[in-house]
Amino acid sequence: MDPAQVLVIGAGPCGLAAACELLRHGTTVRIVDAHPQPAAGSRSILLWPPQLAILRDHGLLDEALDLGIRPESFTYSTDKRRLARFRFADDTAPLILPQHHTDRLLEKALNTMGVTVERPVRVTDVTQTPGGVRAQVTRGNGETGTLDAPWLIAADGAHSTVRTVLNVAAVRARATSRFLLAEGNLAPAPARTEIEYVLTDKGALLVAPLPGDLYRIAGDVTDTADPTAEAAQALLRRRNHDAKISDLTLLTHFTSEEALVRDMRVGRVFLLGDAAHIHYPVGGQGANLGMQDARNLAWKLVGVINGQLNPDILDTYSVERRSAAEQILRMTGIVARVALLRPPWNSARNVLLRSIQGSPAVQAWYVAKLAGQKTSYPNTPLGAPVPVRPHRLGRLSSASVVGRPSPTWARPEERTSLFRVVSKGPTENSEITARAEELARAHPIATHQHVIGPKEECVLIRPDGYVAVAAATSDLTDIARLLTGIRTTSH
Repeated sequence: MDPAQVLVIGAGPCGLAAACELLRHGTTVRIVDAHPQPAAGSRSILLWPPQLAILRDHGLLDEALDLGIRPESFTYSTDKRRLARFRFADDTAPLILPQHHTDRLLEKALNTMGVTVERPVRVTDVTQTPGGVRAQVTRGNGETGTLDAPWLIAADGAHSTVRTVLNVAAVRARATSRFLLAEGNLAPAPARTEIEYVLTDKGALLVAPLPGDLYRIAGDVTDTADPTAEAAQALLRRRNHDAKISDLTLLTHFTSEEALVRDMRVGRVFLLGDAAHIHYPVGGQGANLGMQDARNLAWKLVGVINGQLNPDILDTYSVERRSAAEQILRMTGIVARVALLRPPWNSARNVLLRSIQGSPAVQAWYVAKLAGQKTSYPNTPLGAPVPVRPHRLGRLSSASVVGRPSPTWARPEERTSLFRVVSKGPTENSEITARAEELARAHPIATHQHVIGPKEECVLIRPDGYVAVAAATSDLTDIARLLTGIRTTSH
């Protein structure tokens, strides 16, 4: 068997993120890709804060910020007037960064940790035994062989070979929309601080700035012929009859469908990214969803490999990430269908958007949803007995609900591979702080931090930044139960 503990198939942003996260948490990785060279082109262009955090953790964020554009808002308008503007806050602002930059940065981090992507290596079959996985592969020179590892991560895209050979069932919705996408120079140039959605009687149009003074336009079309520059120009006229697009660097079309596998884990194989789920291209959620799959899985898998965590914790990967994917599919599906409404229904949509313009609370909710702050996980015991109060433990604010991203006050400056018992209160000399310190000392997989704040509460933060347990009193029994339950019996 090869020395690597995990074989990663696919070197797009999701596979690269998975390999980097696995290495950061402390295991060995081998990663292969079917293409002879890294993929070129902009493709996925939007990175939200959870994905920027992955770049930060690997020392890549500053370079990414230098390369990209930080938009100030999403806007929705008709061809005559603005309907609504959704402003980003510091903690919800995305970064516009063409995918080839994201891939290059992640691969650079991977190389720094001593791992090189093996290209071209195409997987043709996968078989499993109780103790490992074997992948049949064909290399670029036609040579065939096998790769063995205890675990395999399939990040080989929407047409995943691994998913196909393992016969993983998926729920699919028929593709109902065809889109044209073009990139080039626009004149007159729109604001480079906004991502704009133009909603007209003829269809929708996206206009987004790109690095290098370029713009991306995309919209739904009915023409099934190959795209032309004239078709791109006609699409742009939905926004401004006098606008021109020139010097095209990209001109393509695609159909959009929705799909979600029934299980993202098959024995020792894990599916992530487009191999597990695809959805409408709304709000730049695709690569972001897949990179979060990687973050969710990595710490669990490494904990099991290193003998620190109960193997049952791996069953939570599919439960949690399918739930996250269902939430994104539901949101992107609704937004896409509403955006593509035709007369007379689009009038009601426009009235709704104008009303949202006057509701800061709704605007903040939508932006937070896009930014991943509202993505929640169902209650799972993480290998431990189900807590006595499974939905919300203690009387905390909604930001601290179990299964949601960490509240702002409990976020660390740097990610760790440990659970964090984070207590809060006006003083460090309190019963809740003492109990939290005691728990951390008793469990090697946890550390303690105290935050000064007006009221006493305590949260257990997972290595991926999600709240595992919360309490508003010094009774931290549920935190202790979980920390005990997820550990292996030998620790």
